[in-house]
Amino acid sequence: MRKLILIVAASLSIPLAACNTVPTELNTGVLSHTLTDEKALYAAEAAFKGVSLALNSAVDAGLLKGTNAAKAKTYYDGAYAALLKARELQRVGNTGSAAEQAAVVLGYAAELQRLLTS
Repeated sequence: MRKLILIVAASLSIPLAACNTVPTELNTGVLSHTLTDEKALYAAEAAFKGVSLALNSAVDAGLLKGTNAAKAKTYYDGAYAALLKARELQRVGNTGSAAEQAAVVLGYAAELQRLLTS
């Protein structure tokens, strides 16, 4: 049962992060670029939160051991570092680079999701 809950939690984390919440008619010029960058950061935040919860559940259930635990730590640490960098870049107004870091977070989150559901 715990493994089923973990699989469901991990499976839902990435698709939820990709939700489009900004109407497309607003996406023009600079506004389009800014909104897209902000959406990328929101997606990264949601994906990181989702896989973090799934990872904690896997650890609590004793499902991560050995090399899988080491891989999970590497992916988690990479995602967290990229998320912190994306937040800082957005804070100083460098939204394009923040969006690139958000993509890195999403990549790590996808790897964590694959690891947790395999």
